[in-house]
Amino acid sequence: MPSAIPQWIQDMNTGLSLLGFGITLYVLFEVKFIKNTFLSRARLPELIRDLEKAGSVLNGQLGQWPSQRNEALCQIKVAASLLKSASAMVPKTEREELLKTHKKLTDAAQSFSSQQGISIDFVWDLYSDIQSDIASMTQVSKNNRWE
Repeated sequence: MPSAIPQWIQDMNTGLSLLGFGITLYVLFEVKFIKNTFLSRARLPELIRDLEKAGSVLNGQLGQWPSQRNEALCQIKVAASLLKSASAMVPKTEREELLKTHKKLTDAAQSFSSQQGISIDFVWDLYSDIQSDIASMTQVSKNNRWE
């Protein structure tokens, strides 16, 4: 039995459905981008402050090394956690750098836990990596204000 709707209308319906699907995907990606931008704009400054605080405490503990070794381990773990959270809110190039520092911090924390010899120079290097990441995240936060 032939359809009451002409074939050209059915073909046009199929084409418009595909176009609608394409537009839906585009809108989905744009909404995700906007959400990530606003999340970064709202949360990144707070994460930067928390990371600055952890870095400052770590700096104070380095002045009293090795008696403050365990407290330094705590701050290294806090910094690693904050960097992991912040990595989801920054562009790809900065994300790679944050994740690299995160891995370095977590590896250092494992070395602390296994009682391997950790030199103060190595911990100063970790501190400088944290400070470098803070500077990078601060620039991203400043850029977010203009988006």
